[in-house]
Amino acid sequence: MMNHSRIDALLKKADEALTKEKIEIVRNGIVTDGYDSAIAAFGPTVVLSGLMPALAFYCAETKNGKTKTKKWKIVDAISIILHSKYGWSDHKNLFNHCLNNPSQIERLTTDIVDASVALKMMVRTYKIVDDHEQH
Repeated sequence: MMNHSRIDALLKKADEALTKEKIEIVRNGIVTDGYDSAIAAFGPTVVLSGLMPALAFYCAETKNGKTKTKKWKIVDAISIILHSKYGWSDHKNLFNHCLNNPSQIERLTTDIVDASVALKMMVRTYKIVDDHEQH
């Protein structure tokens, strides 16, 4: 079950992560096309597939560059949100930490899903438009 007070405590960091220079999921107050749905899908993907399969999918680099989103940016944003607790700096640090600490997977899953919910809540505070509407 979600802990609303824990998620509320992550909202400010989530907002900072969305606009952070190397991530830029939000630019000029507008959510980059495709990221709203990719962020919304992260939590359910973890619940349905498990943390490690979800992270493997979201951390993978696209081979042909034909996707709208770079899903690893979402995991980067989560790593920023949880940086003060775990010291992660990007999706690779987060993934490796989870991979190398299977005994902590339940707690890690809770923290990561809470961070993704905070990200989902904050992304909805920005303007969301389809790519063809931005031009």
